[in-house]
Amino acid sequence: MFEDELTKTLNAAAKCGPPEDLLAGIDALRRRRRRRRAGAALAACAVAVVVGVVTAVVRPASLTSLPAATPGPTASNLAERVTRATVKVPARSLDGHTYEGIEAIDAHRLLLVTERGFDRYDASTGEITPVVRLPAPVDIRDVRANERHVVWKVNVQQGDAERKSRPADPVDRALEQADSALRKLGLPEYWTVPLPGGTPRKLPPTLGGPFDLIGDDLIMLDGAGARRTALTGGPPQPIPGAENALALDLPWVMLATEPAVLGQEPAELLNVVTGEKRRLAADLCASSACLHAPLHLCSSDWCIREDRAGKPFARRTDGSRTVPLPGASTEPPALNRFAVLDDGRRLFDLTTGASAGFEPPGSHEVPPSGTGRRLLARSAGDVIWVVNLKALS
Repeated sequence: MFEDELTKTLNAAAKCGPPEDLLAGIDALRRRRRRRRAGAALAACAVAVVVGVVTAVVRPASLTSLPAATPGPTASNLAERVTRATVKVPARSLDGHTYEGIEAIDAHRLLLVTERGFDRYDASTGEITPVVRLPAPVDIRDVRANERHVVWKVNVQQGDAERKSRPADPVDRALEQADSALRKLGLPEYWTVPLPGGTPRKLPPTLGGPFDLIGDDLIMLDGAGARRTALTGGPPQPIPGAENALALDLPWVMLATEPAVLGQEPAELLNVVTGEKRRLAADLCASSACLHAPLHLCSSDWCIREDRAGKPFARRTDGSRTVPLPGASTEPPALNRFAVLDDGRRLFDLTTGASAGFEPPGSHEVPPSGTGRRLLARSAGDVIWVVNLKALS
C-alpha cells in the first residue's frame, strides 16, 4: 500500500515541478533511509519531497509599466518611482532572436536572454551589448546575473542506466521507479560566463535545485543541503550547518530539522552566507504543516497569507508586524519587499504601504528568467516594457 501511495505522490509531483528538484529529493530520501530507522526516515523524506515540489512551482510573472524614462532618483510616491524605474527594450536582439527572458543585474542594467545567448542592456545609455553567443539553441531554464558573472541552467535528456537487479524493498522500488521517470524528463547542467563576455564554462555536475549568485560564488540547494561553488574554479563545497536546508529566499534557507519536521518546534531560518539564524513565528510555523505549501509565499522577512474571511495580508516572519494587502498574491514578496498583486496588475511596497498599478494596453507577460522575481516585464509588439525592481529598493 505504501509503495502505491508513494509512487502516486511522486508521479503527481513530477507534473508540478522541474525534475531536478524532485530527483534531489529522491536522492535525499535514499540517504536518509540508510542513516535512520525506516519510520523516522519516511516522515522526514515525505516532507523533503513535498517542499522540493513546492519551491519548484512556476510562479506567474505578470506586471508591466507605462512609457517612462530611465531610472532616476528615488521618489516618495511609488507610482512616480515605478515610472522612473521603467525602461523600454527591443523585443528582439540585433541578430533577430526573440528575447525570451530578462534578469535584473543591478539598478541600471538588465540581462536579456535568447535561446542562443545573452545581451546586456544599460538603462543609463540605452545601449545593448552582446555578452555571449551559444553555438546552438539551448533549453535555458533559469538564469542569474550579478556585476561579475552570469550563470544559467539547461536541461539535458538522459536515459536510464542498466540495472542488474530490482530492489527488493518496496519503498526503494517505488523511489527507483519515480527516479527513472524523472530522469527521462532531463537533468540539469549549469554553465557560467563572465558578465563582460568570454567563453562559457560548464560547472561541476549536480542534481541541482534553486540557486543564486553571491559575489564570486554560486549558492545551490541540491537535496543534500546547501552548497557553495566558486565560479573561479573548484568543486561544490557543503555549507556547514545547512545539511537539511530547503529553499526559501536565498541566501536565506529553512532548516528541515527533525524537531521541525515532527512539529516539536518552529522552523529555523539560516543565512548561508553570514551564518545568522532566526525562528519563524509560531503562528506561521507551529507544526510540520509549515514545511508544506504555505511557505511558498514567504521571503526571508515576510509571509503572505489570507485570514479566515479570505482577506490577504502580509506578516513579518518574526510575527512583529501585519500589513493588510489591497489584492491577492500568488508568489512570494519580490526582493523581500514588494508584493505582486492581482495577477501582476499591482505592486505593493510592504515597507511604505504604497501601491502602484501596471497594465499597458495590448501587452502580455514576459516570463521571468529566474526563480526569484527581480523585475516586471510585458511585451507589446516590438518592444518590452520593464520595471526594474532593483531600482526601487
